[in-house]
Amino acid sequence: MIEINNLSLEISNKIILENLNFSINEGILAILGLNGCGKTTLLKSLMGLLKLKKGTISINNNDIINTTKNALAKKIAFVPQEHNTYFNYTVSEMVLMGRTPHIKNFALPNKIDNELVDKALHDVDIHHLKNRNFLELSGGERRLVLIARALAQQTEIILFDEPTTFLDLKNSYLVLNKIKKLSKEKLVILTLHDLNQTLQCADNILMIFSSTDHIFGRIEDIITNENLKKLYNIPLEIVRNGNRIHYIRSL
Repeated sequence: MIEINNLSLEISNKIILENLNFSINEGILAILGLNGCGKTTLLKSLMGLLKLKKGTISINNNDIINTTKNALAKKIAFVPQEHNTYFNYTVSEMVLMGRTPHIKNFALPNKIDNELVDKALHDVDIHHLKNRNFLELSGGERRLVLIARALAQQTEIILFDEPTTFLDLKNSYLVLNKIKKLSKEKLVILTLHDLNQTLQCADNILMIFSSTDHIFGRIEDIITNENLKKLYNIPLEIVRNGNRIHYIRSL
């Protein structure tokens, strides 16, 4: 479980988020907000990469301030939009990097590490790519490799930063489908721009209107015409099928 209490974040003396509160222990949490509202900054803070101006972030009742970086890496994995590398690692080598928190300094990967890499590749259906070079893959294939790397890390929480950015419709569907399956066993927190993709996968929403104005709750409670108009300042219509939000369209 992640619990955030009175969290305030700043970058270069500018307040990004202030007095944020929420807790979540399962499913998929989607963070929605305009560019620059603090979505990625919040993800970085969850990974212990930013100094908190105020408040606390706890994982299973343990304050991350009192948690070592290696111990935190055993609890939270991160899937970025892209992995920039000058080295043409194989897919297996890329996924093996997820085992880093579990391998002692100067030690080599053991049989268990390699078995977990194979399992992660099978879990995202890319085992056939294991000997391919990462830089030669398509954008969608690379994204799946990064998901496999996070799986090999064996954490209970996975963070995704815009997982469908630059992907075509087919690959976006494949990635979101994998994320949905992962959420049955892990807590998933992600940022998304596409509202209809959010409807496909999210259980809960954190909607950030401004540094001091944000709301958290179940998707059916947060995704309303009033909140969408307040966030985007454009006319949008929610199309419902019974009590379920079916999709959102512009007017």
